[in-house]
This record gives sequence, structure tokens and C-alpha cells, in this order.
Amino acid sequence: MSSELTQLRARFAGTVVLSLIVGAVLIIHWEDDLGWLSAALGALVGWAAGILSAPYNRRESTQFRVYGKLASAFLTGFLLAKIDRVFDLGIDEKYGPLILHERFARNLMVGTSCFFIAMISTFIVRQYGSTEEKTQTNN
Repeated sequence: MSSELTQLRARFAGTVVLSLIVGAVLIIHWEDDLGWLSAALGALVGWAAGILSAPYNRRESTQFRVYGKLASAFLTGFLLAKIDRVFDLGIDEKYGPLILHERFARNLMVGTSCFFIAMISTFIVRQYGSTEEKTQTNN
């Protein structure tokens, strides 16, 4: 039990360090509201993904499969219908590809980083945080 607790603490400490790094980037380099918004959106979507990837019991697992199927059907249909518009937005005729602009790239990287930090930390807490509760509810 103590080695599991040590592993949990180490994993959580890693996510805290990554969170502090992203937070420092936000505080030092930005007066940009869009940067904060991309961080918040990434964290919220990552939090939801972390919850969906680590159900507590069989009931949640069944529900999450249904949610996953609905979300994937919606996103697949939406993305396929709008794929040409995504490419149009990605390339500006006046300035060239948006991905090469510093502000866009920074916002994208911060949003993606916040997504993964939130997803991993939520997954760790849900998957490894309360093993006694999980074994009791699964039986």
C-alpha cells in the first residue's frame, strides 16, 4: 500500500510541476485574454477526457461508452462537414499559414498542454487515488 501511495504522489507531483510551468508561461508572457481562454478551454476539455477515460465502476463504464459513441458520431460528422472551412481558416491569404504566427502557435501549445495536464492528473486521481473504493464498487 505504501508503494502505491508513493507512486501516486510521484505522478501527482509531476503534473503539479507541469502545471506550474504552464502557469508561469501564462503569467510572465501574457496580457492576452485569448491565451487565458485557450488554457481554460484546454483544461476543461482535458478534465472531461480524464473523467471519461477512468470510470469508477461498471455503471460509469457503460454510461461513458454511450457518451463516447455519441461524441464521436457528432464530432466525426461535424468535422467531415466542415473540413474545408478548417483549411480555409488555417491559411490566411494576407499573412500565410496561421500555425506559423507566434501568438496562434503559443495559444495552441498552451491549450494543448493544459488539456494533457488536466487529463493526466484527473486520470491518475480517478484510476489510482482510491483503490479500496473501486474494488468495493466493482464487486
